[in-house]
Amino acid sequence: MWKHRVLKIRRYVRLWWRAALRDTFAPIFDKGKFLHLLSLPIFLLLTSLVAGEDALEIELWNIGTTGTAVFLTVPIWFALNMILALFRVGKEESERGQWFDRRFVYHLPQLVFTTLIEPSDNGKFVGFTIDDAEPNALVKFKIRYDGGISKAQMVSSPKSFLLEWDFIRRDTQYGARIDKDRAATIIFYCPENSDPTIVSVSMLYWEI
Repeated sequence: MWKHRVLKIRRYVRLWWRAALRDTFAPIFDKGKFLHLLSLPIFLLLTSLVAGEDALEIELWNIGTTGTAVFLTVPIWFALNMILALFRVGKEESERGQWFDRRFVYHLPQLVFTTLIEPSDNGKFVGFTIDDAEPNALVKFKIRYDGGISKAQMVSSPKSFLLEWDFIRRDTQYGARIDKDRAATIIFYCPENSDPTIVSVSMLYWEI
């Protein structure tokens, strides 16, 4: 039991740290701010041509002062976001799903992988990463198809035992364990007479 509690705490800390970094650096990726930064060299050039070198030196001094102030403010801004993230993470987690003992169940299926398969993909293993689930978690997947008659199956690894394709229904759900890097593996069965098939994999829940 204590191991599960430790894993939950580690998950909370990981989500908290990610949220703090995300909110701290969000202004850097603001399109409006980026446009302003791109226009800065043009502004300096126009200042030099229109107002002269003295005005240019004043603007450069203002930019340097502003940059220094921003640099010194970053640690304070980061600390503030670390505090706010403590409250935000729990709210965001409850909006995604709910804990039932060792199992985290999503309110809505979480789309984790989509691809288009053709007969040339028959027997192919494809790996993808699930960011939200914990390492080595047992994950419940749901596979949806659009078009074609192809099928897919989640496996714990390419060496896993495979079911007979004839007995696999197209709406079957699968439980498979991801690895320590949160990687999952899917295998495709694509008959030669199948049209291209869109395969969408969603995650219903995972447990530790």
